[in-house]
Amino acid sequence: MLELTTETTVDLPCSALQHGYGLFETVRVAAGVPLLLKLHLERLRDGLAALDLPPPPDADTVRRFAVSHAVPAGADGALKLVAADGRLMVWFGRPPRSMRNPATLLVFDQWRRHAASPLSRHKTMSYLENMRLIQAARQAGADEAVVLNTSGRLCDGSRTTLYVVRHGEALTPRAADGALPGVIRRLLLEGGRAREAVLTPRDLAAADAVFLSNALLGIVTVHRILGVERRLPAHAAIRSARRTLAARWQDEIDRHGRSASR
Repeated sequence: MLELTTETTVDLPCSALQHGYGLFETVRVAAGVPLLLKLHLERLRDGLAALDLPPPPDADTVRRFAVSHAVPAGADGALKLVAADGRLMVWFGRPPRSMRNPATLLVFDQWRRHAASPLSRHKTMSYLENMRLIQAARQAGADEAVVLNTSGRLCDGSRTTLYVVRHGEALTPRAADGALPGVIRRLLLEGGRAREAVLTPRDLAAADAVFLSNALLGIVTVHRILGVERRLPAHAAIRSARRTLAARWQDEIDRHGRSASR
């Protein structure tokens, strides 16, 4: 099992991180409570197993450690978990620059994602592709860029899950098509607020509405897609997703906030 630590110094010549051989999770913290931590750790455990690396401790153990050693009481921000070199490194920081909400979306087609790549399913420390997508979005005047796979199907954004609303239903790209299994995505799928589907840029152009999710940002409405003339409206499916997430967040704050104060 990985050793929990707040020590983030690594001996780079001896570290697997020099090859990007590690996984990470970024967890929203509200009122001193790491939110959706169990879902983050389940995804991390799956990724570590796929890489033949030791598992992390359970969610209760990680939560207690984080609250005791890293997260200031009552703080809002981001909890970072990095799994590498036999350790689960834990630290707290302020959230990165927020995305505009509503957002402008770029469909990026200068390179494609291989849907069968094991890296598409896990949050690895090899993050250069995502950083290049963020850069491409900013250069185009967009807030986020969504990438296609080698079959021309939509995957997800540089740091978000994509949802296309058609006929009142929120559809999200399949993991089999290269989409990362996001934690909010899982919450919405299991709650019946979204379902997986094969999606292409044509579906984006014909969408009733489009939105994104990110563990730190929550639900982000897309009001414009570069290259598509019309503006996209808000939609009841987006409001439903936002209510589902807000209720889960509040439930965890109520439960774990009280337990942390005892």
